[in-house]
Parts: sequence; C-alpha cells; structure tokens
Amino acid sequence: MSDRLILNEALTGTKDGVNLTYTVAFTPSDTTKLAIYFGTPGVRLEQSSGTLTPDQYSISGTTITVGLAPYSTDALVADYPTPGASLTTSLVRNERPTGSLVTWTLANTPYDADSVVIWAGTPAVRFTRVTGTPSANEFSISGAVITLGTSLTATDGITVDYLATIAPTLAATTTGYSDKGTFYKGLRSTAARLLASFGRDLELRHRASSSYSPDSGLVTTTENAISFRGAVMPISRSLVDGTTILADDRTVLAVFDSSPLVDDRVRIDGTDFHVIQVQATNPGGTAVMHSLVIRA
Repeated sequence: MSDRLILNEALTGTKDGVNLTYTVAFTPSDTTKLAIYFGTPGVRLEQSSGTLTPDQYSISGTTITVGLAPYSTDALVADYPTPGASLTTSLVRNERPTGSLVTWTLANTPYDADSVVIWAGTPAVRFTRVTGTPSANEFSISGAVITLGTSLTATDGITVDYLATIAPTLAATTTGYSDKGTFYKGLRSTAARLLASFGRDLELRHRASSSYSPDSGLVTTTENAISFRGAVMPISRSLVDGTTILADDRTVLAVFDSSPLVDDRVRIDGTDFHVIQVQATNPGGTAVMHSLVIRA
C-alpha cells in the first residue's frame, strides 16, 4: 500500500496572532516530506525540534507548532504523504525540472495532474494549474511537459512536487524555498498588504540632499515627497523617559524601500511631525517593517 499525497490542506486552529498550535487531518507517514507554507505568497517553513524561530515549525503526531503566530488573513497550509491509499504511485518532492523560460520537463509523467504542485519565482509563489493557456502565476501540463504563464530567469528557480508511478527516476532531496531570506520577504509582503488594507494615507518628506552656500551662509535642503500607507499610534508608555521620548510622541508603522532618516518629516492631515527615531525590523537582511517615533 502506497502513500497518498495531501495537498494544500488548511491547518486547523485559531489564527489570531497569538496561537502557535495547529493540527493536520492525518498523521504524516514521513515527516521529512511534510511541507508547511505560511503567508501570501506562501513561504515554506523549516522543520525543527528545538526552540522555534519565526521561519520554523515542529511536529508531534498531527500537531504542528509554528514559530510565528499567523493572523486570520494569513494562509497556513500543508502538503504531506499519509498512509491509506492503494495507489501504485510514489511521491516525488522538490524535483527541479529541466528547461528554461516557460517550458519545463519533469523526469516522470505525473500519475495525476491534480497532484502537481509548482513553486517558482523569487520570492517563491505557488502556481495554479489551468487547462487552457496559462496566465501569470499559472501553469498547464501535458504528459511530463509543464508550460508556465510566467517566464523564469536562471536565478528564479522552480521546484515541483507530484505523484509518479512506482520507482521514479528522480526524487530530489533539495529543500526548495525554505531559506530565511525568502521567508522574511514573505513577511514583508504580508505587512505591506495589511497596511494597505487597514492603514491610512500618509506622506514622508524625505531629505534627499543638502547644500551649503558660503556666500549666504545658508544650507539649502532638497526634499522628496513620498506617499505611503501606515499605522499611527500613541507612543508606548514603556518607552517614555521624559527626555528622549515624550508622552505626546507618536509611533508610525510602515514598510519603506529606503529607510527614513532622523529629521525627515511625516505629514498627517496637513500637519508635519519630525522623525526623531527610526528602527527597522531587519532579522534576515530584509527590512520587514519600519517603526518611526515622530514629534509635532
């Protein structure tokens, strides 16, 4: 009796930004072939048995513990093999097909086209199978030949999971997109999406350059006006010291491509607030979020 492949199963549990414990419907037959994907675009988490970091998870039976609590809008899904199906198939995981651009070839013809799962691009995005001509982030398959709707470069990468007939000629053991850099890019995308939905329109007056005139003795500053979506909140009482941080200061949370500078200004409803402190959440070389302390 061979395993059957469970694909894209939504984990059961309360996604409230606090809960870390979830369950899958069946006990995986091989936990090394379990794949947990977090967020949108889905980022593959790394399995661990120790203290979990935000890009990791652990498993015990059907219980999955993640290192970062998802919110209700975050996807949390699993792919895994489980016993119980009399199929003459084997599970191929993380195969890197041959080809380039939009045409790629698998080492085996999939037993069932519905079992094919493709992750491609940077950051990795899960492609959707269609029966017609694929558009962006879609694919079609005929035999062992995959046609993508998005052309890939040599650095984008592509991995495929699928059911093949017994004794596949290739069952790759690479770990796919479990790297931390991709994980934090996914978190950045999630943060930007949430701020776009629930934040407010703001403007950053960013100091681009300064020049000094020896004739007038004046310094001329050139500013760029940058529109962005952010969350404005009262300053945390625990940060107030009466000197560096004052009780009337505010906090702005936002995602920027380039970090703001101290003495930049944030314009809120026509009023300018000076940036007095900038902190970037940058755990893996990717700035996931910026926190600004501003003062009128």
